Amino acid sequence: MTWYAAHIIIGMKRRDGKGPISVHENVFLIEAETFDEAGRIASSEGEQQASLDDGLTVDGAPADYIFAGVRKIITVSNPDPLDQTKDRPATGTEITYSEFEVPDEADLRRLGQGETLDIRYIECRRMM
Repeated sequence: MTWYAAHIIIGMKRRDGKGPISVHENVFLIEAETFDEAGRIASSEGEQQASLDDGLTVDGAPADYIFAGVRKIITVSNPDPLDQTKDRPATGTEITYSEFEVPDEADLRRLGQGETLDIRYIECRRMM
């Protein structure tokens, strides 16, 4: 079996429709035989997360979860000498990654310090 990191997008929308929709990208570790199976498991997990009825509020107002989809699935990459499919993830395993662009080194350093800035997000849905 292979390990995958599934990026699941969950929105939180006020029932009164006011304000923006808050969005979380939750990353779940999934073990599956194939990429397609990992996608089915990820979708099921997203649907389950969105069906929670835990009294969610946004800015004090009642709100609902919305499962928006699985943004991407990435094959987990174990470090040498671990096998990609036979060994479980361990310290040093790359679980997931994102790719984006910034215009210059100053913005790169701002990003590295956790500052807010505009970036160009580069992504494809299926990554293996």
